Amino acid sequence: MRHVLVASFLLTGLLAGLLLGCGGTEEQVNRPESPGGEVRTVKQMPTAATTENATGDLRDALLSLQRVHFETDSYSLSEDGRTALSEAADKLRSHADVALYVQGHADERGTAEYNLGLGERRGRAVADHLVRLGIGTDRLSVVSYGEELPLVAGEGDQALAANRRVDFRLMRGDVNIVLGDAATQP
Repeated sequence: MRHVLVASFLLTGLLAGLLLGCGGTEEQVNRPESPGGEVRTVKQMPTAATTENATGDLRDALLSLQRVHFETDSYSLSEDGRTALSEAADKLRSHADVALYVQGHADERGTAEYNLGLGERRGRAVADHLVRLGIGTDRLSVVSYGEELPLVAGEGDQALAANRRVDFRLMRGDVNIVLGDAATQP
């Protein structure tokens, strides 16, 4: 039952991230490796324009990406977060064609500027951990949304905790990847 619940949350989060895309364009869609081998930070991601169904191995790799949550005012990875990233890295190592935006988020407490910085630090913590697990820096770009895209509305402890997170979005230029069954897509 836990696997079904985790898969449901993951699928919902990935679909929301894929469908919500933010306006603007990335400076360069063909992402060369960042100078010095560091994961680079981008200001905005491309807006999704077309839809493609994720099937087979690509779908499996995307489903292995679990949202990573953080404690208040922290960008330290929890044991659960490190475990989830280890499992994702196992799948990603066998899919060299998969490149990701690592999206950092914060809850609504603090200034907008502080939350953007915290979101970036969270995204970098996740990206750096994936690099230590063998994922190339050329496959990861960090983008911070700070408090701008809450997962859950509200000011309660559960809502705030849900919004302190890192999500993933597949990089494919202007293509929106859908994890559903091709037969059910319009």
